[in-house]
Amino acid sequence: MAARSGKALFDLGEKVALVTGASSGLGRAMATALASVGCQVILAARRVDKLQEAEKEISELTGDPNLISHVEADLMSPDGVNRLADYCLGLER
Repeated sequence: MAARSGKALFDLGEKVALVTGASSGLGRAMATALASVGCQVILAARRVDKLQEAEKEISELTGDPNLISHVEADLMSPDGVNRLADYCLGLER
């Protein structure tokens, strides 16, 4: 059986995913995988420099800079959680 690309197996073009810990490791890998199948991805992490780097890399990989956005948020603090929630709720408007 021939292997199929992720795009052929999944179409997440109408979905939005929030990926925390997205600046490195598994979070970054998950964000890349989701974007590669058409999902709009919000990257969230504490290190804004790493978030910007991930956003640029994923945008170049997918060829669609509109799929990726980021928000700096430390989810250990109430302010960080509120910042992330405000950002996500703002996408609905």
